[in-house]
Amino acid sequence: MDRGFFCTANCAAGPLAPPPAGPKCRGKKDVRSFEAETTGLIRTDAFLREQGTGIVAMEATGAYSMPVFNFFEDLGYQCMLLDPRSVRMVPGRKSDVSDCMWIRRIVACGLPAECFVPAKEFSALRRMLRTRACTVRERSSAINRIVRCIREANINLENAVTDVTGKTGKTGKSIIKAILGGERDPLVLAELRDDLRKKSRDEIARCLDGVHTASTVIILGHHVKDFESKSALVDALDEKIVGCLEELESPLPVPEDASAAARASRTRKRSSLNDQDRVWTQLVRLCGGVGLTEIPGTSVLLALVIVSEIGTDMTRWPTVKHFASWPGLSPGSKKSGGKVMSAASRKVRGPAAHAFIMAG
Repeated sequence: MDRGFFCTANCAAGPLAPPPAGPKCRGKKDVRSFEAETTGLIRTDAFLREQGTGIVAMEATGAYSMPVFNFFEDLGYQCMLLDPRSVRMVPGRKSDVSDCMWIRRIVACGLPAECFVPAKEFSALRRMLRTRACTVRERSSAINRIVRCIREANINLENAVTDVTGKTGKTGKSIIKAILGGERDPLVLAELRDDLRKKSRDEIARCLDGVHTASTVIILGHHVKDFESKSALVDALDEKIVGCLEELESPLPVPEDASAAARASRTRKRSSLNDQDRVWTQLVRLCGGVGLTEIPGTSVLLALVIVSEIGTDMTRWPTVKHFASWPGLSPGSKKSGGKVMSAASRKVRGPAAHAFIMAG
């Protein structure tokens, strides 16, 4: 990442930007350029302190802007992450320097449209939950590859057992491990079935009578190891998530009946998160005694994702309508000549919007 960061006299802009106070930016001669590496950011901090700047504003550019945002936020600056839709209409010829001066101008005029940035204390929790969601998707892909590999050997394992590799799929796991161990007799493999299975031993044996090749077994073993590694990572992340929740401060103490309520909520809406009682208890503590899982359709995992993405400070939105509009859940208002042209909601694909949609 070697992009330059541009600052104007007594204000910063570009991916950096700043203050309403100070002398008017008179042109390109007031622009300073700095490297994007940490050493360049340190020199930028020295320049801003010399100019008496207390505000840093930058255009939201995803992973490129967040390291800079976090760096200056840690140093005590008032950081503003601007919506690209509000800063893209730069007058004249567009360049990094003109972007810098334009951001400084709209901030000085008090016209920036800031992006919502959750409270900093939820950053670690949010990153771990996003990593967990990505790992779960990768684990699901590994399961699909396992089923496909077995199907290529003419083994209908998905017809013999309901859950191939899940928490209840003990039969599927045992059969796959037996195949990797060299067992080929379908009657012997059928003996590994769960006693609660509805299908008989002979029915399962017919599904497990396949054509095994050396390459199929090798590839199957690779996919099984991939699945197991992803499962271990998900379990490790679950433990880290609980620890992160316990470290967060809460405004109110935990209700005495939190454990019983947690079990009741888990019964209504199950999720794949481990140790849901502890997670639910910590969520109640963070939300000031409010149980989000009491909302119909909201599991412990969905409630945890919502809290990590938006935090617990709801005063960041002026009204309920503003909050519903932020994740793109409210209808649109595209009108022309007094006629409604489209009422489609805004396309938002963030984790919070997805969690609200899943809960609905």
